[in-house]
Amino acid sequence: MDIKTLKTLHMIVKHGSFQQAAVEMNYAQSTVTMQIQKLEVDVGVQLLERGKKIRLTEAGRLFFEESLEIVKRMERLQTNLSDLQSGDIGSVRIGLTEPTASYRLPQLLKEFITMYPRIRVSLEMASTPALVESVLQGNIDFACCSAPEIGTDLFFNRCSWRNL
Repeated sequence: MDIKTLKTLHMIVKHGSFQQAAVEMNYAQSTVTMQIQKLEVDVGVQLLERGKKIRLTEAGRLFFEESLEIVKRMERLQTNLSDLQSGDIGSVRIGLTEPTASYRLPQLLKEFITMYPRIRVSLEMASTPALVESVLQGNIDFACCSAPEIGTDLFFNRCSWRNL
């Protein structure tokens, strides 16, 4: 059973017809028929009463109602994964020392959130050694702090806040 098959069942119920479902989904009618036959074998019950008019069986009604939420969630998951891949959603974990956190970050953060409203930002304020350890452990994505001790496997970039 897959999401395409569930969507096919939903189209059949919506239109009351295998043929109309096939047209809307751009499938051959035989594809729709095979999908539903396989679904019924997979779940072990007849879902549709076939005849002049297509109707859900009692098991079909239960399956249909329960599958509505599954399809919605799968579509939402696919959208979210696509948005995550494109950078439209996600999260970033930033470590900061003072006074950067209090004086420099608020305006930058405001602009960032305006540009990327679906990116969740979390902040950790600590000393440089604590932030270095957080980066090394993967607890934060990057830190704005003074240079770490020599010998760490971190990349340090000295920049001016005027450039940001």
